[in-house]
Amino acid sequence: TCALPIYNAWYGSRWSSIVNIGSDKVFAIWANASQSNYLYGSVGTVSGTNKTITWATAVAVDSNASKFVSVGYDSAADAIGMYFFRSDAGAWAINKVTVSGTSVTTATASTISTTDYGADISGNPQPMVYDPDNNQLVLFVRKNNYPAGRAFSVTGSQMATVHQTKHTSDGNVQADNFSAGFDYNTTDNMFVTAHSANYSAGVGGIAAWGVTNSGSAFTFGTKINFGVDTSAGATSISYNADQNKF
Repeated sequence: TCALPIYNAWYGSRWSSIVNIGSDKVFAIWANASQSNYLYGSVGTVSGTNKTITWATAVAVDSNASKFVSVGYDSAADAIGMYFFRSDAGAWAINKVTVSGTSVTTATASTISTTDYGADISGNPQPMVYDPDNNQLVLFVRKNNYPAGRAFSVTGSQMATVHQTKHTSDGNVQADNFSAGFDYNTTDNMFVTAHSANYSAGVGGIAAWGVTNSGSAFTFGTKINFGVDTSAGATSISYNADQNKF
């Protein structure tokens, strides 16, 4: 049972996101169409053999018209990072969220500088993945038709961008709004990310890279193409720790 109170939530270009925050709790976030598309969040408590989720009262976590929201959870800092697009401002922003019981507290949001980091072109990003070896929340996006990794920290009073690497040597990917799939291999300490690739006859339409994170930069490995020639769409990747495979 999961009666999430996402009344008047948008669909299409307005997305929702959910993340496991430990202690049998999850945190969900969405754009509330009845409240000027402000971002609202709610804590869900999981209980019972049927894993029923009981949702707390939804609260505003950002009072700007927004969409394309992604969240991630840093278990060491016990904090949530949120990455979202402010529609009216035409800019991406980040913020730190903490939960006590079912109460939600947000820090001060900051806009990502286009001078320093450029403009992300991806549509809705996948949820951020926690890198336990660097205590960073990581997101892979498409920037100017190239894959890029971006790392964030929520260890301080506010969420901060730590570093970013755009891969340009063999990384040209499709000019679309499809989100990239990615996950972290906790055995070999590396990410795998996959994007829709530019079409080329005889070459698979999905491009994937193994990516390592030094804590201050990402290093992309050799590109691997797979899928049919005309593959296009959002990708999804999940790491299986028991088999050490994606």
